[in-house]
Amino acid sequence: MDFREGVSRSYEELFESGAEADLSREANFNVKYGWYHSIWRLAKEDVTKLDEVTNMNFHKCLSALMYIKEKNVLQTQKIKKK
Repeated sequence: MDFREGVSRSYEELFESGAEADLSREANFNVKYGWYHSIWRLAKEDVTKLDEVTNMNFHKCLSALMYIKEKNVLQTQKIKKK
């Protein structure tokens, strides 16, 4: 198994691909900025911290992104139940 495949399996929730094409403005924004959005989130939207994030351990960053994503899903589900 190569590195990319291993990472994709370990963090599959981050690398899911949508089954159908999404032509929305939001989808195009996400495609345009790709990983920048993830780095921006990890830097807590502080441009002065971008270098700090990009110099961090790759797995540490992906684990943090998994946490953020799963937390958002749980919060969204909780809101929808109300």
